[in-house]
Amino acid sequence: MHRSKVNQSSDPLLTSGEGSTERVVELLWRGGTEADFNSFSLYRSRDPLFIPDDNNKIFTGIDTLFTDSLADPTGSYSYKLTARDNQGNVSKLDSVTVVITGISADEESPTPERIFLYQNYPNPFNPSTKIKFSLTEESEVILRVYDVNGEIVMMLQNGWLPAGEYEREFSPATIGTLKDIASGVYFYNLLVRDKNLIPLFVKTEKMMFLK
Repeated sequence: MHRSKVNQSSDPLLTSGEGSTERVVELLWRGGTEADFNSFSLYRSRDPLFIPDDNNKIFTGIDTLFTDSLADPTGSYSYKLTARDNQGNVSKLDSVTVVITGISADEESPTPERIFLYQNYPNPFNPSTKIKFSLTEESEVILRVYDVNGEIVMMLQNGWLPAGEYEREFSPATIGTLKDIASGVYFYNLLVRDKNLIPLFVKTEKMMFLK
């Protein structure tokens, strides 16, 4: 998977790594903590000079993670991110271009036989752990981490993915300094929905963070 990080200061700031050899681009950014923050919007086009509008908008919301599933995993895609406040003011645009090299059919992994959420490893963990899941078809996938109070700690996946095996890393240190993060039990929940947004799979597992 191509992983492209988007760091947020007063305005969104996009950076990208090297091209991917798979069909997904993961975009991650920080921000939305201002009192008058309303939402983020993400746009995509083949043309790096494109003008963002509703026709090329692929996401609007408050989440800071988006996974883009590409129908054609070749060439390059340009992404632009904006932030809007409650008064309707929109931040200046930042952009990133991602070069996708693509994969051939004989390089693809076999399609998993079932949708499944695995136990994280290692468990207990410090400083990080990996969460693996499998999909039998292209699906909308939401993977969240909760604390014991039911509060969402981190969104690890929020978007469409093709069939395959996937792995996400949960590292509490990305939330804040380790001394500010409580040790103990955390939960991770996987929701998988089909193209009609009908749930195909829901499961929650428990993990232990130790300092």
